[in-house]
Amino acid sequence: MTDAHDFREPAVPAGPKTFPFVHYLLGVEGLALLRSWLVGDAAASAARIAEAAELCRRWSARSPSGDVVVEESPVPDGYETWSASYDDSPNAVMVLADRALERALSGIPAGRALDVACGTGRQGERLRSLGHQVVGVDRSPTMLARARQQLPGSGLVVADMGALPFASGGFDVVTCCLGLAHQDDLRRAVGEIGRLLRPGGHAILCDVHPTLVLLGGHAVVPLGEGRVGFVRNHHHSHSAYLKAFAEHRLDVVDSAEPVFTEECRVSMSAATQVPEAARAAFTGLPAVLMWKLRRAR
Repeated sequence: MTDAHDFREPAVPAGPKTFPFVHYLLGVEGLALLRSWLVGDAAASAARIAEAAELCRRWSARSPSGDVVVEESPVPDGYETWSASYDDSPNAVMVLADRALERALSGIPAGRALDVACGTGRQGERLRSLGHQVVGVDRSPTMLARARQQLPGSGLVVADMGALPFASGGFDVVTCCLGLAHQDDLRRAVGEIGRLLRPGGHAILCDVHPTLVLLGGHAVVPLGEGRVGFVRNHHHSHSAYLKAFAEHRLDVVDSAEPVFTEECRVSMSAATQVPEAARAAFTGLPAVLMWKLRRAR
């Protein structure tokens, strides 16, 4: 076991904020227009501008019922709230990340596997089905309670990925799906993953694509009744990942950048209210960044 390091949760703004939902819809219209600038056609551009103008007209006459109350939560609190419904309606990013991780795991020999930020145990189930002996860690006790139902007999531990309580070199495989973007200190988290891998072992990391983070892609926690919670994602550029990998002797074996498609759309709310704008804004936009790594011998 390693000594625990001090961990301080990044400051989260106090109290809820209120946004008109049209703020989001106009952002979708703007992204659609920006992506078609110089390469689109005049008719589509005119349609987006007209729809944006109509949204503004409706907003000017809006009632407070069109507002959304938004509250940011620290990582463990947000996922505590989300745990009961997390697996009920996977969003497009979750679906694409799961597929990318599944493909990357193909061909890796079964061994001792650690799933970091394991949540309700989705990736742990996948690892177990491939013959791995599974250990999982997560910061949310409630998410881990769900995981224990899915993964009876597996070692599941409450821990932060920046200070993992395991001996160095103890795992053949480490996976982390949609957890690294929540870390403001990427190097520290990657360092722990590298430390725990045996030489020659593999890490599969899937997360929200940095482009999507820059466009406001955070983990949205549905609360109902005009309220939305979210857990912040931090932007980590490709170069930041590569520097962290090199520092901790993790060689890149493969990478992938799955995109949003008609099947896996980024936002059902936008697709319902402004379908053409949502299609133009998001189709083909990178959603997930996957890295397949090997620990240097």
